[in-house]
Amino acid sequence: MLGRRTYTDDEVAAARSWFAAAVHAYRGLYADGSGRGADLEHRYAEALVLSLDRWFVHRLRAVEGNTTNPLTELGLLAESILAGGTLTAAKGIRYDPAHAVLGRALGAPVLISVTDAENLADAVFAELGRTFRG
Repeated sequence: MLGRRTYTDDEVAAARSWFAAAVHAYRGLYADGSGRGADLEHRYAEALVLSLDRWFVHRLRAVEGNTTNPLTELGLLAESILAGGTLTAAKGIRYDPAHAVLGRALGAPVLISVTDAENLADAVFAELGRTFRG
């Protein structure tokens, strides 16, 4: 597939709906707080981030930008999760944790919660609405 310059409102809405349902399902399973270990939540949050990145995997860097924004942060986190779990710089991205949603420093472990994933997703959907309007 070629790189994408736009995503339709329906595509973004479908991703938002999927993400919300996944978080709701997780929280529903562990509504009483029992049985939810930190490792399970961490792994589930990683899966949410990887899934969210996949919905918009063909986004063009020229549209996404090369500075720290929710879309570049999402890409860095996804790549870092797949590469072993340490936040690593990517060629062509000028990453600044002070401008990142989650504020993780390069070289830090990618240990995120479901709430972190939700906060990032909210920012990603807002950024998509600004930069990838179809």
